[in-house]
Amino acid sequence: MAAESFNRKSGLDQKFYQAKPFYGVIIVSLVVGLLLNFVGITPFQGVIYSAILYGMTAPVIIISGKIPAGSPVVTLARSARQALVRPCNGSASAIRLK
Repeated sequence: MAAESFNRKSGLDQKFYQAKPFYGVIIVSLVVGLLLNFVGITPFQGVIYSAILYGMTAPVIIISGKIPAGSPVVTLARSARQALVRPCNGSASAIRLK
């Protein structure tokens, strides 16, 4: 997912030098998992901590997505997009996008 977000090659079928970000995410995940084991956090505690962290960050992410969506600039862009008219199935008739 991280490699696709940045338009990079990904997959285990790629060589390391061809997909460095993909393999980088795997390596970082393994290192973090090993460090958690040495710190003394059990897998169950890790699940609990990640759920707490998600619960604290989810409202911030939701609000940060809703604030721009209600701005006049975004609303105008949405209404302009709805006003576009496209041909329907190659015919001369047109529909309004909603």
